[in-house]
Amino acid sequence: MTFAVVALAGCLRAPPAQVHLALLDRVPTEVVRAAPLAQALLVHRPEARPLLDTVQIAYRTRPHEVAYFALNRWAERPTEMLHPLLVRTLERGGRFAAVLVPPGGGNARFSLRTEVVELVQDFSVAPPVLRLAIGVRLTEEPGGKVLVAREIRRTQAMERGTPAAGVAAANQAVSDALAELARLVAESTS
Repeated sequence: MTFAVVALAGCLRAPPAQVHLALLDRVPTEVVRAAPLAQALLVHRPEARPLLDTVQIAYRTRPHEVAYFALNRWAERPTEMLHPLLVRTLERGGRFAAVLVPPGGGNARFSLRTEVVELVQDFSVAPPVLRLAIGVRLTEEPGGKVLVAREIRRTQAMERGTPAAGVAAANQAVSDALAELARLVAESTS
């Protein structure tokens, strides 16, 4: 009898919940093109605040608090997904003779460092929004003369109050921020 109860309980167990993996993979459709320079640009891997240096997707339901979805995650840390998007966007701008990534780039005249300061689905407002902030620091080498130090912020409305809608809004916000970043880099290197 005990064996039958244990066997039946095993059959009634719900299947494990499936984790949904999300990507940041959208580059701007239009990038400001600037007169080409003979110099190279070194694009360092983005950094992130410890709160965001994770595959967990952050959200908030109240001001000054953050939580993470249980069944929705980034496929990679946002900084890892953002780096190739930065490189592709800046290559499409045609401003530099080469857009390089570490460990190369020893002869690059310009150096770009970025930081993900905020990437959170905000349900504390109605309708919910995705909040993105990327810190940008462009320097001229050698010497590290700062050409621009700025934070690019985007608030993107979410179509629905779901994690998937937040991911779609994140991709739009990233695309818009990358377009602004490319324009800023082109203007700062003229």
